[in-house]
Amino acid sequence: MKVKLNAENLKKEIKKLRDLASTAETHRTTIDTECTNEHDPVSPADFLHQSDIKIGNVRTAANEIESSMNTIISLNENGVGKMEGDNYTVDIPDSANITNSASLSEWASKEQAATDARDLQEVLNGDRKLPSRSYDQIVASIERNKQNGIYAEAFIDSVGPQNLTNLPLLVSSGQLSRELCADPENAPNNLAALLGDVLSTASRFWPAGKSAKVAEQIIGSVDEENEYGKITVLNAIMGGHDRDGDGVNDLNFDKQFLLDMGVAAEKLDYEYIAAAALEAKERIGNYLSNQSFDPLAGILDAMGNNPDAALEFLAPAQKNKPGVPDTSRLESLSKRWQVFKDVDEQHWDQGGFTGLSAALAAASTRRSSPDAAVKARADKLADNTIQYVAANVYSGLYSESAKTRMGMFIANCSAEATSAWSSVGGNGQLVSEDNTVFKAHAAQLNAIVYHVIDNPSAAATISAGLANYARGASQRGLEKNRDKSADVRLQGIKEAYGNASKAASYLQGLSEVKAQQLTDDNAANAAAAKESTTTVVNVFETVLSAGIDAVGGPVASTGFSVATTLLNPIIVDAATGDAGKAKQVTVPAASDDSKTEALTAAALQDAANAGLLQQSDFSVPYADKDDQGNVTETASHEHYKWIVPKKGGGYTIDLSKGGSDAVKEVITWAEVAGSPASDRLVGEEGEEPPADEAIDKLQPTGKPGDGKAEGVTAGTNQRDQEKVQKEKQKAK
Repeated sequence: MKVKLNAENLKKEIKKLRDLASTAETHRTTIDTECTNEHDPVSPADFLHQSDIKIGNVRTAANEIESSMNTIISLNENGVGKMEGDNYTVDIPDSANITNSASLSEWASKEQAATDARDLQEVLNGDRKLPSRSYDQIVASIERNKQNGIYAEAFIDSVGPQNLTNLPLLVSSGQLSRELCADPENAPNNLAALLGDVLSTASRFWPAGKSAKVAEQIIGSVDEENEYGKITVLNAIMGGHDRDGDGVNDLNFDKQFLLDMGVAAEKLDYEYIAAAALEAKERIGNYLSNQSFDPLAGILDAMGNNPDAALEFLAPAQKNKPGVPDTSRLESLSKRWQVFKDVDEQHWDQGGFTGLSAALAAASTRRSSPDAAVKARADKLADNTIQYVAANVYSGLYSESAKTRMGMFIANCSAEATSAWSSVGGNGQLVSEDNTVFKAHAAQLNAIVYHVIDNPSAAATISAGLANYARGASQRGLEKNRDKSADVRLQGIKEAYGNASKAASYLQGLSEVKAQQLTDDNAANAAAAKESTTTVVNVFETVLSAGIDAVGGPVASTGFSVATTLLNPIIVDAATGDAGKAKQVTVPAASDDSKTEALTAAALQDAANAGLLQQSDFSVPYADKDDQGNVTETASHEHYKWIVPKKGGGYTIDLSKGGSDAVKEVITWAEVAGSPASDRLVGEEGEEPPADEAIDKLQPTGKPGDGKAEGVTAGTNQRDQEKVQKEKQKAK
């Protein structure tokens, strides 16, 4: 059946329908008003109800017609239909069974997908005939429809999953003229990224069992020696999608598809593929430069946006033991690159480990799961990751992205890092929130941290994790000890922040050693490493005083009893020193003194919220001068924005309500409220309230920077070990 549409005429008819509905609505309102004025001699309720339905039906009909019209116009603009004079035309088969705009849209999506797939293949295969649309026009149509599940399914089916990895290589082989493609240089990678968008959408709409078939077809297209070059396309399709720059893959693949792809891809002989890519590129076929030859790289990167898939792939539950993981695959993957350690100078193969780091970061977020079995598996994965990565992943594998992702992983082990780094010597056991002791030890943790700490984003994320854990530990302690004495609760707050202070100082020491090493090596990223040392302190302070959201978060929390995890890293712009996306945080010069002030302010906030400070504290005088230079006094709660009303009466502290000087203001205020020698009464009348002894009990013990020397020692040891390893490598 051929459908002809004169759009201009139809638009006029649609307008008539909408005008009719508007006129009817006006009359309906008039009748209703008149009935009201006449005190409803006859109830208009039934008329009003029925007329409202009829008016709605007219508007629905207008919308239906307009939607169908737009669908037909779109089909003509995108190569499915054609113009005949002033009419848009499209051939619709009788088998299409179109009864309304929705069924027309569904048919149109499938038809558009089939047309785009056919035209794309024709233009890339270099058909002699002039194509009906340019390459750019075809790609634009795919871009417009990539989030449409019906279209995506039909497009993948029409192209054929086995052909996906070849299409970008056809672009790279020079099949396109400038006439057809405005940017042929970037077209291969851009097309691969676009195919990833379509594939991820399609995967979420497939019926049960289809993902396994598609995965088998895709991996089957890259499993022969002359096809190994297509692995680079597979990785460009599935990995590296991070348009918003938050360190996490943007694509949202179906969990089962990712697992099916992972299982299929790991069967390929990585060592043979890598050797061929290094030594015999003439036999591997065409490939995309700057992409990994690891068949799992892109798949693992995509798992970075699917924590459940990442955990299931890296630490599946043992049979009949839902809380006991099998981490043999994780161990095997961590050893994947050992055979090529001798070509470290070429950083082979950074893409593979970058993908694994994304999956590890994602899986670590499931440590906050309320499901005990899932949490247990994620905890064990964290423990084994520290052991395996420290032992098997050498420094040349750490790309900047991998550093960022592993920084997120470490941040999700903040309880363990705090316990190790706050101990005497900084080499204590790694102990979880629930007092589980990791088999991994501090030296293994330090080895990973030393590899990543020169990356400002990794430094920011780890530091934020420590501060956020301290806040949580303080609050959990208050909840646990709610029936105990005030002194016990105050001591708990003090210990939580004291441990965090030492851990952050330890991290700072590690960072300073790494920065010095890179400076000595004349490395190009020495400046970023130096920035990291400042970032550690700055972000730590910021999170203590204003919360994780202040540096871009977010954080998932399921309550005091469950671990809190970062869902994505904190991205630092090395050029500007800014951290985060939602809120910008500058990175000024920081000091151990300022860190101590932030700790004290955070402790005071927790104590205030727990009702452990005197209410009279919030009324101590704030001295200022008026316009004439006269000294005036106001109550603190009238001056400081961070002193806020408390539910049920009185006041408390909310540092997030203050400005950039909130921490210093809290310290100044506390000196008055906690000192017996200070005037704590506004005006001259009344009885002076006592000094608040609780404030003194919250002051941190030890010296500012406690733990830094131990961090320096740990960093020095790691530096020396790596130096020895590199010398051995050169000797080979």
